[in-house]
Amino acid sequence: MRQDIPRCCQLLLRYPALMDEVKPCRRFITTLSHDMSSGAPLTAMHKTYLQTFCTVPAVVTRQQHDTEQARLRAQARPSADNKKWLKIQSAIYDAIH
Repeated sequence: MRQDIPRCCQLLLRYPALMDEVKPCRRFITTLSHDMSSGAPLTAMHKTYLQTFCTVPAVVTRQQHDTEQARLRAQARPSADNKKWLKIQSAIYDAIH
């Protein structure tokens, strides 16, 4: 299933009118962030998808909040895991902001 994701993303980027999911960003950002926590990179295709479908104000605001929460966790408990999540949330926010 995971190997079909890039093909699906490419198809949606080529034909954005095919996007029929009401809130496509929540699932994509959740899946992407968990993949990144396992070592997957934020690719150019991911960034393009984020910029195409996830730049609405509500998504940007939510991601800004998630990034700020990750920053606060990293400051309160500077563990490697908290720093990793801050880096992930910041990268996603930077892609859509």
